[in-house]
Amino acid sequence: MYIGEHVGVETSSNSRSSSIDNRDSTPAASEDSTCPKSEKKEEFTLQLKASPKTGHAVASRWTIQSKHSQNRASGDHNAVRYSLLWMAPFFSGGGYCSEAISYVTAVNAGSKGTSKVPKLGISHYADAENLNFWKGLPSATRQSLFSLTSVPIDLAGAVVVCHSEPGAWYPPLYLTPPCPPTGYDDPLYIIGRTMFETDGVTPDHVRRCNRMDEVWVPTQFHVDSFIRAGVAEEKLLKVVQPVDTVFFNPAHLQPLKLLTSNRLFGSTPNSPSKPFVFLSIFKWEYRKGWDILLSAYLQEFSADDNVALYLLTNPYHTNHDFGTVITEFVSSHSIPKPPSGWPNVYLHDQHIAQSQLPALYAAADCFVLPSRGEGWGRPHVEAMAMELPVIATNWSEEAKRKGKVARLDMVANYAQEVVARIVVEHLVRIQAKLDSGTSFNTSTSTVTTG
Repeated sequence: MYIGEHVGVETSSNSRSSSIDNRDSTPAASEDSTCPKSEKKEEFTLQLKASPKTGHAVASRWTIQSKHSQNRASGDHNAVRYSLLWMAPFFSGGGYCSEAISYVTAVNAGSKGTSKVPKLGISHYADAENLNFWKGLPSATRQSLFSLTSVPIDLAGAVVVCHSEPGAWYPPLYLTPPCPPTGYDDPLYIIGRTMFETDGVTPDHVRRCNRMDEVWVPTQFHVDSFIRAGVAEEKLLKVVQPVDTVFFNPAHLQPLKLLTSNRLFGSTPNSPSKPFVFLSIFKWEYRKGWDILLSAYLQEFSADDNVALYLLTNPYHTNHDFGTVITEFVSSHSIPKPPSGWPNVYLHDQHIAQSQLPALYAAADCFVLPSRGEGWGRPHVEAMAMELPVIATNWSEEAKRKGKVARLDMVANYAQEVVARIVVEHLVRIQAKLDSGTSFNTSTSTVTTG
C-alpha cells in the first residue's frame, strides 16, 4: 500500500530516511516515451506498505533484477502455470479499487473445479491512497491484500493486468508507477482492464488499448463502443465484474441504524412507523445525476409521505460542502415547496467503513441512482445482491433486474467463485496461446519486494 508521510502515517526509522511518495518517482511521460533496457534503473520505485494491524508504514523496495534466459514451463495444460501480477488502485476506495479487490480476492481463493494461480502478486497504482478506506476493510481482506503486496513476481514468467483507465498505462500521463512496471517487452502477456461511462473512447485511449495483448471490459456495451472507436476487435473480451454475494447477503444481517442528524430538508417524522427509505450511494460528480434525483424526489413527495432519502457521497476532486451545493441547487431551480413541507432528505458525507456497507443496504427499502452513465454500476449490483429493488437509468447494460430475482442472478452469474472460474479459464487460454508458439523474450526481469 503506497502510504507516505503526506497522509500522516507513522513510518519506521528505515522508511523515514527515504520516505518519498513513489508516485513522484515516475515522471509523467508522453505516448512516444521509451525506456531502453540498457537505461532501466535497478530500483525504480519505493513502496511504503502499511501494516494491516497498526496502519504504520513499512518500507518495501521494488527492484528489477536482470536475467539472461527463460524456460517455457511444462506441466498440466489445463492448470495455470504462469504467475499473475495485478496492478490497480487497490487502496483508493474508488470503483476500480472495489472491482480489483473483488477480482484478486476471488482468484486468490480459487474456485471449485478450477486451479488457483500458482503465484499472485498485487501492486497499487493509478490513484491516491485512502487510509480510511484501508482501515475500514474487513480484517480478513486487509490481511489478504497485505500479503499479496509482498509476493515477488518474475515478469518474464508472468501475465500482467493493468487495471485502471488507460491514461495510467505505460507510459503514464500523470505521476504514478508505470504498468507494466518495465514497459511492454518483459512480461509474457499484458491485459488491460478498463471501462468507460460513455459510448465513446478518446483516440489516445484507443492507441493505448491497442498496445495491450488483450483488453477486458465488463459488458457487451463496452465491447461494441470500443470497437466503434477503433480498438482492435480481436483484443477485446467481455469479462464481468464479480460481487461478493457472501459479504453482500441480507440473511441474518442487522440493519445499520441510520443517522438523522444531518437533515437537509424535511422535519422530524410524525409517523410512528419506519419511513420508506431510498438510499443513494455515489461519488460527488455531475455524472452521478444527484440533481436529477433531488428534483424528482422533491417534486414527487412531501412531508405528508412517510419517506426518507439518504444520500451517501464522497468528494471526487471537489470540495466537501455538498449540503450548501444541494440547498443552493434547490433554491436556484425554483422547485415548488409542497404546502405540507419538504420530504426528508439526509446527507452523509463522512466515510463509512466497507465492512458496514451490507448493513447500510439492509437499512434501506430501495436503492436509487439515476446517473448519466455507468461503466458498471457497482452500487447497483451490491444492492441487487442485498435483494433491494433498484431504480436506475436504463442505459449502458447492467443493473436491470430487481429484488430477490436479482440476487439469484447475482449469485448465479456474478458471485466471486463464478468470476474466478471465468478468469482462470481465460488465463489457461492465454497460456495455451503462449505455449503454441509465441516468441519469448531473450532477457527477463524480476519484480521483488524486500
